Amino acid sequence: MFTLGFVIWSVIILILLSAIIRNFLAVLDFKWYIDYFYTKDQVCTLNKWTKFEVESLEYNLVNFIYDIDGQKTFKDIKDAYTQSYAILITFMSVILIILIAYLIYVYSSSLESLTMWVFFIWYVIIYITLVTVNSLIFTKFQEMDKEDSNIDKYHKVYRILNAIINSANIKDDVFEFKFHKLNAVPLTFDQIAERNIASYENLSNTSKIKLIKKEAYKNCDILKYFVFDKYSPYYLKYFDNMYIRILGRPNENLYLTDEHAREEAITSENTDAGKTDAANTNPGNPERIYQKINNEIKSNLQNINVKVNNDDYIKYFLENKDVLFEKTTIITNDIRYNSNYLYAYFIYFALIFLIISHYFYTNTKDTSYVYTILSVIIVYMIFVWIYANYAYTAI
Repeated sequence: MFTLGFVIWSVIILILLSAIIRNFLAVLDFKWYIDYFYTKDQVCTLNKWTKFEVESLEYNLVNFIYDIDGQKTFKDIKDAYTQSYAILITFMSVILIILIAYLIYVYSSSLESLTMWVFFIWYVIIYITLVTVNSLIFTKFQEMDKEDSNIDKYHKVYRILNAIINSANIKDDVFEFKFHKLNAVPLTFDQIAERNIASYENLSNTSKIKLIKKEAYKNCDILKYFVFDKYSPYYLKYFDNMYIRILGRPNENLYLTDEHAREEAITSENTDAGKTDAANTNPGNPERIYQKINNEIKSNLQNINVKVNNDDYIKYFLENKDVLFEKTTIITNDIRYNSNYLYAYFIYFALIFLIISHYFYTNTKDTSYVYTILSVIIVYMIFVWIYANYAYTAI
């Protein structure tokens, strides 16, 4: 028969396992999405010259984190993880305190307490590593969608660029691809958008294509059907030196870099001269035009949560556009690094298996020990199967 102490510790171990499992599943849920987006990105990279932005890892991560598609959100997963993290750490800390008190006040330093000391050492190892890993994951979760993170910059730059296109009055302009042979048949921005939508959505119905295009413009998301890789033959030269047209000056191309440079120069002159209103007194002042462009961009972003300092969208875009066009690996590496912490849990399960096997070996008969070890192995294999199944469905 099992002793009362054996039953108590068995219940504690089961509760501990349940807490770790809940924590494990929260991280697993996050990793499934990351692996899915990464796999999708890698498959499309096989033909990277024609990979639309909608197929990129960065675009899908931002949609996921900011719940743009209205599906399961990053916030849901983060909240589930935060709750499991708090429960797990609290429960493990309580057990640690009980163990310390138990060793001090119940056990002596005799050889009879060796088993308990071995258990305690193993538990401390698990506790330290689990707390460390969870603290790192928790910190990374908090940093992912914070202001001015790389993900936040990508989200803002991408939406601002879409708003610029919506405001630019250039949809009927003929655009050139980087590869000159693709320019044999002149195509407007609208025509390129429709062709790319038809290609990505696998559609031939003109009405459906136009409906998707209209909705994409409305949501400041039309550029997901374009290529931002500067080395792609399908990259538009327009993105290298973007211009916009405003009401009252429909035939004049106002280049963003030039208008921003003028605005900076005027601001500097006014500051040096101690003037504060000079830019607003002359309707033809370039800074006033610059503000009109910013106002147009802001108007297109009114239904999207994109805020920048002083509502200077042009400046923010020009200063941070590399996160979109250069596609640094910072975003990818940070998030995949965080999701890969999941592998640590298999080490925890192995350590717990060693603790359980040692404890049962010293407290049960041979037959019970064999059954217990088999049960633990089966449970461990179930977790391996769950992870393998998640990984497979992400492909």
